[in-house]
Amino acid sequence: MIKEAKRIAKLIYNGKLKEGDIDPKLATLVAEKLKEAIMEGFGKNLTDLDPGNPDYEMLKNLEKNVYAFSAAKNYQQLKDMTRALSDESGNIRTFTEFRNIVQNINYQYNADWLQTEYNTAINSATTASRWVEFEQNKESMPLLEYVTAGDDRVRPEHQELNHVKKNIDDPFWDMYYPPNGFNCRCTVDQLTSGAETPDHKIKYPEVTPMFQVNLAKQGLAFPANHPYFDGVPDEVLQSLKPKK
Repeated sequence: MIKEAKRIAKLIYNGKLKEGDIDPKLATLVAEKLKEAIMEGFGKNLTDLDPGNPDYEMLKNLEKNVYAFSAAKNYQQLKDMTRALSDESGNIRTFTEFRNIVQNINYQYNADWLQTEYNTAINSATTASRWVEFEQNKESMPLLEYVTAGDDRVRPEHQELNHVKKNIDDPFWDMYYPPNGFNCRCTVDQLTSGAETPDHKIKYPEVTPMFQVNLAKQGLAFPANHPYFDGVPDEVLQSLKPKK
């Protein structure tokens, strides 16, 4: 993906790509990478499942989401790149200068940020898979427990939720079902017995607005209000399709 920057720089500089466009080749490469992440996190592939199976429906929704997310990501990336054509005075940059800026933008989007997105997609898919299982077993096992990764990398706000127990249908899980942020490694266990944690014993932490949602219940790997989606036309979001 990093190697694509030079090709894209030439297309933009020659007017063949402009603000509002996407580059299907690069966008698809990103989508396929994030698809690997959701398959890894979910622990199953679509080819292993029958249509109509709850796991199939969840995984299909996650796949659709990462392709829309990747299209939106590429839309924003190309917008940043095309706006770099001109310097602060409005003068067109030389191609060499422009290409170097494009390479830096591409590295930020498809190295730095993509690694975080990959990690988040893994955990989103893992917790989505578990949610399907929780729903199937909730009549006999209605109690869920929030569990952190248990090491010194756990965020303080996530640590406050560690071992909180609530019924699966409690609104608590609409706000605090993980992931609760990028690179979140928290999970949830389904219990055979136990009691709910009383509300007065819970320190309800602030959660980044983007992640104030139960992604699994919505069949999403990434939040619908992620900045990538801002201002992106529906036809762009729907333009990438998974390979058959």
